[in-house]
Amino acid sequence: MGRGVVTDKRVAIYQAASRLFEESGYHDTSVEDIATAVGLSKPSLYHYISGKQDLLYAIARETIQAFHDDLDRLSLAPMPVADRLIRWVRAHALRMAAERETVAVLFREGRHLTGDERRLVAELADAYVLKVQQMIEQGVSEQVFSVADCRVAALAILGSLNWMNTWYRPGGRLGAEQIADQMAHMALASLRSATVSG
Repeated sequence: MGRGVVTDKRVAIYQAASRLFEESGYHDTSVEDIATAVGLSKPSLYHYISGKQDLLYAIARETIQAFHDDLDRLSLAPMPVADRLIRWVRAHALRMAAERETVAVLFREGRHLTGDERRLVAELADAYVLKVQQMIEQGVSEQVFSVADCRVAALAILGSLNWMNTWYRPGGRLGAEQIADQMAHMALASLRSATVSG
């Protein structure tokens, strides 16, 4: 029971920190602001965290790991690579829409991480790009996709997906599902229509 209370309080702290970091920025959010948001005194907050950097690292790491988990689940399922590509793009787009605050913190505030925490988050990000690149490489080897450089293709698709954080708003003209569908089919079309140079 006690462990559950601690876990629930940590979740509340992470959620409050995500919201405050997204609204005010990492540097302009104080530990006291976070403590107030979850109904704790500043000394009590340190029972759950070691500091702001700890929170920023946890938010960034867990956000990237969630994207990894989505792709890893798809990689375990037997399906044609084109179907995996479509499902992955949809999953990525839907997570971008559903977790706007934490994604914004990762993209905008993650640069304030330092030392090993900065390096570990960068390694997770690079590993995710590599997984996407390998999926595209599989499609090329099976002659399903045709691209000159699989890493550039991976980065281009990820760039368009991640840009959602700047323009997507709930309640807009198109819903998240419609946007995810369109982006998935655009990504697939781009990989099939590209011309291999040389």
